[in-house]
Amino acid sequence: MKKSLWSLTVAGLLVLALLPSCAPAAPSHSGEALPLPSVAEVTIAPTPSMAAAIPTPQEPTAVPSLAPAEPTPPPVPALDFNKEPPLDEFSASIAVPEFLTEEQQDLYRRAHCLYQNMFGGFTAAIDFNFQAAETVEWEEPAENLFVLGDWSYQPAQGRYQRWADFDGMIHSVFTDRFWESKNILSDGLPVYRDFDGRLGFREFERGSGYYYNENFPDGFRLDDQTEEEISFTLIGHYSWKWPKEGETYEERDARLEREYDQTKEFPIRMVLTENGWRFDEFHTALADEPDTIEETEAMSQRKGPRQ
Repeated sequence: MKKSLWSLTVAGLLVLALLPSCAPAAPSHSGEALPLPSVAEVTIAPTPSMAAAIPTPQEPTAVPSLAPAEPTPPPVPALDFNKEPPLDEFSASIAVPEFLTEEQQDLYRRAHCLYQNMFGGFTAAIDFNFQAAETVEWEEPAENLFVLGDWSYQPAQGRYQRWADFDGMIHSVFTDRFWESKNILSDGLPVYRDFDGRLGFREFERGSGYYYNENFPDGFRLDDQTEEEISFTLIGHYSWKWPKEGETYEERDARLEREYDQTKEFPIRMVLTENGWRFDEFHTALADEPDTIEETEAMSQRKGPRQ
């Protein structure tokens, strides 16, 4: 009996194992039986946990180019107009009025440097004597010149080639009234002008330094001073600077160190504006020296140095 039950149990298990392969096909919508998919056709949808375990294909990493990158131009340095223009050796060492404050004396030196380089020997000094802090790429005008009326203007290449820098520097020292009166010539055209954001200037020489005697520091006389205005007089010293008849060069040098032949006075006026002190009238004894000095011919004929 036990052997028969065991035989039946084994036979039942065999039948169950064969049932999947013998199962009837699933019915179709048309009533016909459809065959079940084979094991190779069965697709198993991954569960969320399975999807997390499956690596996602990555985009290929771009290989950096070995070609050198274009250099980035340095930023344009901003000018500190309280320190413009930078002082040259001559303007840094000039005599200044003792009755001015330290700040006003610094402004006087900057005005002297600016005036001397713009209205002294030649107009291009403002361009040549102040080198650009960095190179600026400009589209050059035709024939490398700007034209206004019948005059050609040189495009500035130096520190103040941008009109905004030039204009800001000018008005940190001078009033607009004085600047406009000084910048215009007899033909009604300006010496320095804005050409689409760039400084252009008329190039010519005035000449100076023929008689100015640098052995004698400039003198100053205070004329009037209030909280909003200071007026004073600049006094320059001048000499015949060539050897006179019968005078050697050594004797000439000794004479220039010992004496001067003439003085000339210039009015200077400072006003307090909403932006600080500015010069409303200005001169330098060198740039505005006299065309001739008194007794020029007589001094040139003297037999020896003045006693």
